[in-house]
Amino acid sequence: MITTEQIRVPKKLPFDSDYVEKFFEEKGLDVLRWAVVDVTEEEFVIDAAVFA
Repeated sequence: MITTEQIRVPKKLPFDSDYVEKFFEEKGLDVLRWAVVDVTEEEFVIDAAVFA
């Protein structure tokens, strides 16, 4: 089953897909696709389709 989750990733520059995908891997998330939906001073907010 695929679910949608909102994931908060600590802000680190330069920001690239390798950084985000490594973050997902470290958290044990199997992500199908993702998109940044918001940015704050401290983090990137990402909506992700995740295999559950």
